[in-house]
Amino acid sequence: MSRPRYWWYGNVLRVIRNYPALRAAKDAVQSVSTTANYSGAPGGSGGSRRTENSALRQLSPREEDDLDAVERAMERVSDEVLEVVRLYHWKGVRNFETVGYRLHISPRTARRRNGRFVWEVAKNMGYLAKLA
Repeated sequence: MSRPRYWWYGNVLRVIRNYPALRAAKDAVQSVSTTANYSGAPGGSGGSRRTENSALRQLSPREEDDLDAVERAMERVSDEVLEVVRLYHWKGVRNFETVGYRLHISPRTARRRNGRFVWEVAKNMGYLAKLA
């Protein structure tokens, strides 16, 4: 594989590929039951401050920023671009010819759509503002 033109390109790819895991981690952290425990025994089953505990548990600020950058990019691009990203980054099809074949587009179009998404995420992460 050739050396990327921009130093940040590998970081952006890593963030895009880690998006499903980050989304699952954030959902797991925030899916704590906040209802009170009504047991008959006094001081029954553990702490009763579930709401405060669930509010305090969260991802690190860097992970939150990465998650936000990918989600903002997903809102801005078209569904066709997202299909390429889903197949290439999240479903593990690491060949643009196969992605193009599955989506009935050329491999060059698949590569171009992927590049559009990578640049959108890089812009959201602040890498392109530093170059200008």
